[in-house]
Amino acid sequence: MYLRLEAWLTCVAAIGVAEPDHTEAVATFQALDRAYRQPWRVYHDHRHLETCLALCDELRSELHCPAVVEFALWLHDAVYVPQRDDNEARSARWAEALLRRWQVRAEWRSWIVAAIWATRHREEPATNQSSQAQQQNQNSPNHRHNASQPGLERDRDLLLDIDLAILAASPPVFAQYEAAIRQEYGFISDAAFRVGRLALLQSWLNRDRLFHSAWGLDRWEQPARRNLTTAIDRLTSQGKRILV
Repeated sequence: MYLRLEAWLTCVAAIGVAEPDHTEAVATFQALDRAYRQPWRVYHDHRHLETCLALCDELRSELHCPAVVEFALWLHDAVYVPQRDDNEARSARWAEALLRRWQVRAEWRSWIVAAIWATRHREEPATNQSSQAQQQNQNSPNHRHNASQPGLERDRDLLLDIDLAILAASPPVFAQYEAAIRQEYGFISDAAFRVGRLALLQSWLNRDRLFHSAWGLDRWEQPARRNLTTAIDRLTSQGKRILV
């Protein structure tokens, strides 16, 4: 799969960027294309972005502001270095700098920055939608300026679910995802990776729910839980073999 300049420019125009600014938009596309093809990206690469964009297109009729969600997806992994823990923050800053220069409306700019920040997936999806929105707003860097319209709150839920849809992939595709993540963290020993990965997967499985939106919950929750259980069992077995 390949990132498409035409799709990017259509998205940029849809969020209100004037035609004269498309020169920078083309240069930004080229920078993003290079970023998503960096050699250390095995999972968080252009293929992951294309998958997210395809899901966004599939869900377009469900979205309040599809172009805004699409733009956030384009930028959500713009910066990705496995050794760092501030990738989402740096990606959000890149997006904010672009949107400010392009004078995109403030509520969309704030929403995009907060949505990219939220793709850390640190906050557990709340069963109560109003409390969920409040929790995410309080934990985002721009919580005072977040758009509060219900439609955009739902859009954020769907964006976060799109980013985690891989958890519900078919078992062979999920296994490829797990192998790709291991390759990205090849600088860590097997023992250290196993401990860290087990802790993350178990923390996800312990959540009351994995997906934020009703759409994601209905379609992806159960297969994702099966995949997580399988991955946890595999990692646990590997650890036991080493101890014997």
